[in-house]
Amino acid sequence: MVASASGINPQVAVVLHYDTYYPLVNLTEMHLTFEKALSALKNNGFPMSKVMVVTWRNTLENVEERTWLLDTLSRYGVSTGNEQFGLYVSYEDGHNARVLSYVLEEDFFGVFGRYPYFVAGFSASSNTYTHLVEHGVKLSFFNLWEEGEDYSYRGFSTGDNLSDANWEGSPHQPYKPSTHTANAPGLTVDDELDIWEAHWLFRNPSYAYMAVNSRNMGSIHPFDLLRGDVGGTTNCSVQEALRKFNTILDLVDYNAQYNPIMVVSYPVEVSYLTSPDVFSVWQNSIREFTQRQYKFVDAVELRNNLESLNAETPHTPVYVWYDNMTNSDVVVKGENTPFAMVTSPYGRFIYARRDATNDSGTPLVSMVSYTTARAYNESFQSIRELTGSADFKMNTFVNGVPVEMRWTGDIQSVTVISGKAIVVRWTYLKEDVPYVTFDVTTYLTPYGVLMEKSLTFTQNVTAKVSMEQYTTVQENSPAALTDGDVRLETDRGDVGRFFSTNSEVTELQFRLNNTLLFVAKDGYTLGVTVTSGNPNVVYAIDESGASPFETLKFNYITHNYSSGDKLQLSYALTPATDIVDARNLANSVTEIAESVDSPLVSLHFSVFIMPAIVVFLVVLTGGLLFKLRRFSSPEKTQKGA
Repeated sequence: MVASASGINPQVAVVLHYDTYYPLVNLTEMHLTFEKALSALKNNGFPMSKVMVVTWRNTLENVEERTWLLDTLSRYGVSTGNEQFGLYVSYEDGHNARVLSYVLEEDFFGVFGRYPYFVAGFSASSNTYTHLVEHGVKLSFFNLWEEGEDYSYRGFSTGDNLSDANWEGSPHQPYKPSTHTANAPGLTVDDELDIWEAHWLFRNPSYAYMAVNSRNMGSIHPFDLLRGDVGGTTNCSVQEALRKFNTILDLVDYNAQYNPIMVVSYPVEVSYLTSPDVFSVWQNSIREFTQRQYKFVDAVELRNNLESLNAETPHTPVYVWYDNMTNSDVVVKGENTPFAMVTSPYGRFIYARRDATNDSGTPLVSMVSYTTARAYNESFQSIRELTGSADFKMNTFVNGVPVEMRWTGDIQSVTVISGKAIVVRWTYLKEDVPYVTFDVTTYLTPYGVLMEKSLTFTQNVTAKVSMEQYTTVQENSPAALTDGDVRLETDRGDVGRFFSTNSEVTELQFRLNNTLLFVAKDGYTLGVTVTSGNPNVVYAIDESGASPFETLKFNYITHNYSSGDKLQLSYALTPATDIVDARNLANSVTEIAESVDSPLVSLHFSVFIMPAIVVFLVVLTGGLLFKLRRFSSPEKTQKGA
């Protein structure tokens, strides 16, 4: 067990969902199972004052059933006050203002003389949160973070068929929603709704990236843990389910060091507990929480802990997640293929080396922008992935040979810094290009991603170099993958447009001081700012037809290089709204990168040395040193420009 950076161990919200909604439910069986669950908790020494219970409106409307439930809770020491008893809202009710008002005012207030302090559910829209806030609801377990609004609101599936990735949805840890969208945190006091979203169920954030994208395989729900395959056609043993559970908790323990609070939401439907295997996994998982000294919290306590994170808006903190312990959609410990993510009020920034469909060693950088998503309109819920899906990778070509992909053991280190960034460094040595050493560092920060690339020539050679970044910029709402109506503009006034009707690949050459902006039809934008380096020509490639991605090329013309010469390029990818915003965010990113590399910085971080998994816990002291780096290319390279 590892305590978090704040000194608070991971917090667990244990929720029993008394789910009597379904018309064929056997109430006798439900009664027996519910009492069995409460009895198991009490007999095992679980603090009954921390059990949270939610139920549907029809339970409250049925006097006989409601009376039985409240009497049973009283007998087992579970309060019906703010701390422990809340309302489950179905997705139909949550998106219907008239019905939701009736449920809150007539069903809940009519019975308890108060509005629910906390609610639970599968799918909340922006209007849902606004309505809940108006009725005094302070805490929500109401979102499925990686699917976001698409899970229920758009027919139980995302519907946009992204290959290999589905980075829709909200931050992976608690956040205060924006007034504009349920899935993005607020940035200002006017933009922030006064309700904490703590998510319906904790899932390993790494899993949503996988090609199969099985939400169940990364879930800690006991029913999901028992699934033996992605399709759900087979079950595994209780022992195997608990092994997967403990592997995910190992990641929780590790990542708790770098997050101001780690919340493990753990609801279970009573109807699922009628299965002996599900009940066994659930009961053993509660014991495991206890043995790891996790802190069980009630609704009021959790809300207060979240509020204490920051006295000023925005309240939503920066979360980091690093996973070097699992791979693919089956939990396998010890894989040296790290997954790293930073989420903040500006967006979610992802680095991964896993591509289960094509290869296991291709670097991938992905972004989801909350900033531009929130600017769309209040009806927008789904957050479109910007960069990094299927073949949308990054690469560098030397005389036409790719040197940035498909090599095992190339990662040198991964540095995780609490509340700051995740830094991935790797070096490529490729037999097909024996005359270069290629070093890349990726900084994932709260404001965006910084890519630093350094190509060192080890022999005298004539070479042409192209450093490329593939990006996806489309509409916010789920739509067919196409680059139609994507515009590119630069800080020198150049403008170009991508088309879905072109029959041939078109290279668009651009002049820029340092910044360009991709703009989708609905205003969704990605800023690219060159922070150092001097490529000779910058191209944007409009692939033939309705290509789902754009290719950005930083070209260095054919030149004679001597041993020891270097080409260095750094550029920031940011969720900017305009050119100026892109440049400002890039400055913030580079300042963080400089502070990470400074020997004077005061940070707590872990360094993973690859390929062996060796952990060094390092604590450095001193003041912060912020300075923008400006690399200089060799004199010969400068002349070649």
